[in-house]
Amino acid sequence: MSLVAWSEDLTVGVAAVDADHRKLFSLVNYLYDSMILGKEKPVIDEFIGSLVVYTQQHFDREEAFFEETAYPDRAAHKKEHEDLIAQITEAHKKYKSDASSTQLLEMIGFLNKWMIEHIRKSDKKYAPHLKERGIS
Repeated sequence: MSLVAWSEDLTVGVAAVDADHRKLFSLVNYLYDSMILGKEKPVIDEFIGSLVVYTQQHFDREEAFFEETAYPDRAAHKKEHEDLIAQITEAHKKYKSDASSTQLLEMIGFLNKWMIEHIRKSDKKYAPHLKERGIS
């Protein structure tokens, strides 16, 4: 069962970034499915850790493109990434101490909303810059 649906309007036109975004949506859906299926706390806890790692890898990939192409808004965009990692890390800590379904659902809802807004507002802004410099 999918909670977060990928749609073509979320495509930025940079193949590696679009693939990462699709995978992130898939991971958030897997996390939601795990909660619905009543997976044990250690399984979900480990998965959240993996989600954080993959998210950081995705951000590193984007930021490498920014450096390579001298993207002018790279500092602000990187700050958005840092803020999200801090928020996810904090939510993960809370989940470890409380492990409630409500808390997990809040985290999933937050990630869903953040990803969609970030792609539409921030990622789509850098896409033309990267494409003009041969990254597609």
